[in-house]
Amino acid sequence: MGNAIQKPKQSIKEFKKRCSIFTCEICYESRNKKFKHNKWKSHPICIECITRYIHTKVDENCIKIKCPHPKCKKILDPNLYRSIIPLSLYQKWFDLTCRDTIMRFDRAYCPFSDCSVLILNECKDKVGKTKCPKCKRQFCFKCQVPWNVCGKCGVAGEMQDENDNLFRDLAIAQKWIRCPACYHVVERICGCPEVRCRCGIYFCYTCGRRLSDHYNGRCPRSRWL
Repeated sequence: MGNAIQKPKQSIKEFKKRCSIFTCEICYESRNKKFKHNKWKSHPICIECITRYIHTKVDENCIKIKCPHPKCKKILDPNLYRSIIPLSLYQKWFDLTCRDTIMRFDRAYCPFSDCSVLILNECKDKVGKTKCPKCKRQFCFKCQVPWNVCGKCGVAGEMQDENDNLFRDLAIAQKWIRCPACYHVVERICGCPEVRCRCGIYFCYTCGRRLSDHYNGRCPRSRWL
């Protein structure tokens, strides 16, 4: 009898690779890597297509990105895709999510130029006198000025008359910024955010810091606002 023709043995690795091949429901190409919506569930959509989909939504400033699968209504979590999408895309997506979270709360920046940390009112209560969690100095959360110079809520308010309080209300409504050196109110009508106070100090109208306090010439607030 003749020898039977034996088929070459297939390795376990090759077998698993063949079994993992699928047809993407977006591009209809044969792929071997599905994107996972979470740790337990995956859809027949390839990594390339989900990356392009996220990129398009982020460029549209879409914060809550829905799963592209027609039978799934889940919202995609940026942290689950950090390892499969470009770092620049992840950072932009993450910034959009953080900005959305920040905008839900009343917020203030520490008025001291050497701090300027962002503080959120997560309790949603009316806040006046506040201690900065970073520099531990006290300031008025509503007026965003040091507590001892706040003409409406702070210690200095006792020495202010009605006109001073009306001016303070106007400054808050118009979002005028105080000079970080002399604390005089400065109104910027137009132009760039780099302004010069009458006391001679140059400061940033966006964050209230002196220009010399900017790290690498960048305003810390411009990332979120």
